[in-house]
Amino acid sequence: MENQQNIVVRQAQSSDVPVILDFILQLAAYEKLEDQVRATPEKLLESLFERKQAYCLLAYLSDKPVGFALYFYNYSTFLAQANLYLEDLFVLEDYRHRGVGKKLFQALCEAAYQLGAKRLDFSCLRWNKSALDFYSGIGALPMSDWVTLRMDEDAIKRLGS
Repeated sequence: MENQQNIVVRQAQSSDVPVILDFILQLAAYEKLEDQVRATPEKLLESLFERKQAYCLLAYLSDKPVGFALYFYNYSTFLAQANLYLEDLFVLEDYRHRGVGKKLFQALCEAAYQLGAKRLDFSCLRWNKSALDFYSGIGALPMSDWVTLRMDEDAIKRLGS
């Protein structure tokens, strides 16, 4: 079995868009949310590499892409500074429990440290016990006083137009 030293994590490049989209589709299948995916190669190229609205880390093991983490900057008014928000983290099933997720989090924490961030926030589906256990094991704490809310496209249009 490979050890954690053989895992390479790097920032994605525009030529990685097909790999990123494949991870997004596999994550959606794992979460049973395939019907919600609207990502296309063109949209990813524009949002990640032209407009730089988010960033993506790719994890490789023996030159095979085995995981990804997609993140962006958010802002804390109380801290008066930018922090990181992890939108998605996914590791191929055959490569879980090999340190890939931990290596991705180490790279995320390095990016947060370089930014001077004080926080790295993310959400997890309640039913995903293995992910919740992993996050707990690396020191993440649930924020039980907060409720995650979302306005969808229709709500945004109603209120914003």
